[in-house]
Amino acid sequence: MTETTLADPFRPFVVDVDDGTRLVLSCGRSRADWTLRVCLYLLVLLIVGLEVLIVYAVCTRYDDITDLLNGVSFGVVLYILLRVVLFAFHIEGPRRIVAVRGELALDYRGAVRKHCEPVFGPVAIVARTTETVSEQGDVRWLALEVRTHARTLALGSLYLDPHAEPTREAAARAAAATLAARLGVPLELDVPATPRGEPGG
Repeated sequence: MTETTLADPFRPFVVDVDDGTRLVLSCGRSRADWTLRVCLYLLVLLIVGLEVLIVYAVCTRYDDITDLLNGVSFGVVLYILLRVVLFAFHIEGPRRIVAVRGELALDYRGAVRKHCEPVFGPVAIVARTTETVSEQGDVRWLALEVRTHARTLALGSLYLDPHAEPTREAAARAAAATLAARLGVPLELDVPATPRGEPGG
């Protein structure tokens, strides 16, 4: 088998469009992703329910200004927690990536709405091999980032073989090179991470 016969070089992403100038990648959710998302929705419902109960208690049962202030303070804390939970919906990373020359668009899915973040002026695609140890064994990824003059954004990670099987290794790197080519920027493979505070970090 050669890298050209591998059907899913962008795994876990799927190529929706690749016409030579525009590349569109989408990523489904695993069972773990759906479990996390359901848990976050349950947390949202719990927090909103507590907020309603606090408002009801303040409106019907408070006796003095102290009860009112306590209710307001609890409400503010719950609101902050709600914002944190809503932000956590984005930790799964972009679900859709659209790349054309000089511009990248990242689509995220929040609790209710989709959020699109345009990335203008990409300088390079950075691909680093990462390894972790899980209960099921070693897990290897090719972590992709886009670097601009102002910041670096994570794009996602491509699957690699735990035992560095050459076909999967070559296919993942070719996929990263394809993404860089559609953007018209160079690909930096396994370069050291840029220290914080330096340009590009």
